Amino acid sequence: MKRFEIKAAGYEGRWIDVTRYLRTASGMEIKITHNVPKKAGVEYRWVQTIIENGSFFQSCRRRAYVDPFGPTGAKDAAGREICKADDGKPFYWTDAEFKGGQGPFFYDKPSEPAPAAGRSWIHFFTSLAEVTGKDVQVLVTVHWGFDRLADGTVKEAGVRLASDGDQTAHLETIKRMYPKYNFSIAPTAVAPFSSSSSKRPMDMSCTRR
Repeated sequence: MKRFEIKAAGYEGRWIDVTRYLRTASGMEIKITHNVPKKAGVEYRWVQTIIENGSFFQSCRRRAYVDPFGPTGAKDAAGREICKADDGKPFYWTDAEFKGGQGPFFYDKPSEPAPAAGRSWIHFFTSLAEVTGKDVQVLVTVHWGFDRLADGTVKEAGVRLASDGDQTAHLETIKRMYPKYNFSIAPTAVAPFSSSSSKRPMDMSCTRR
């Protein structure tokens, strides 16, 4: 298990746990839980974006997108694959799935066929977010993913906190697909220091890696 602390103000002592991260024959399997308690008027939802060069990119012609999104099996007048999301919201679980009990945890098991040559790469950016109406504050984001090689090998990427650059690209992708939602990064907490100390206090503001 790998634990990532939530640094957002008001969430001290809260975290997400990656309780499962396993390589499969054609991809990865992951499960993430959190210990954030319920709060009146607020939902805690998972949001995931993907950037890749694999089969969905080839079919849907999008390098980056909000998951779930993919081919429908139908084609447009030009013979191109029609791709769409499961609903009109940017969250990983649909409302029905969320209300059905899947909301408290995140689970994904992506797979990718081996390419004819070279490698396919898929990167995932998974966030726990505080949702109030159309206002969404991202509390914590992790990056994970894998490569699929032409010989069928799956090479996993270790789970880590998303970098500042990752976060910027993550939010840009969400805002591009769902402009009616107000996405932002939750402000981080500031650790207290003693004003009676004779030494100059250190800068204890929490920064994202």
